Amino acid sequence: MNEQLQVALADILSKTADTIDSGVVFLQAELPDVVRQLLTWKVVESVFYAFLLLIAAVVGAVFLKKSVHWLERSWTGEKLYYNNHHNEKEAEGKRLMDEFGRLGVISVPVSFFSTATIVLGVVLIPGYVATAIQIWVAPKIYLIEYAASLAK
Repeated sequence: MNEQLQVALADILSKTADTIDSGVVFLQAELPDVVRQLLTWKVVESVFYAFLLLIAAVVGAVFLKKSVHWLERSWTGEKLYYNNHHNEKEAEGKRLMDEFGRLGVISVPVSFFSTATIVLGVVLIPGYVATAIQIWVAPKIYLIEYAASLAK
């Protein structure tokens, strides 16, 4: 029985060693392709996020311009309403104040979020672009840094 156990153990160890050897051969054959795919994915991801942030910053700038315009119209309508002396322009001034006064209230949060989007884009876009450039210029350094970040 002891001999059967030793034969079975030797068989298990032999199969394990063969499996490890085939795994090492597989990794050696596939590792360059895996690294190339990883680098390609990281470049595409960085460019994609930079593009999305750029679009968000442009949309934020458009909304910021509109909200500033709404605020200006709100203040103009208010001045028209309070500076007219019961003439025909008073009704137009009141209409402007009512119309753009509501937009003026909305434009403050729109201005805040638009400004935050622009700042976020200005802060984050260079990082994504720098990552893409680093992969293009020095892919081995990027891989070392990426492996170090995974090890943390």
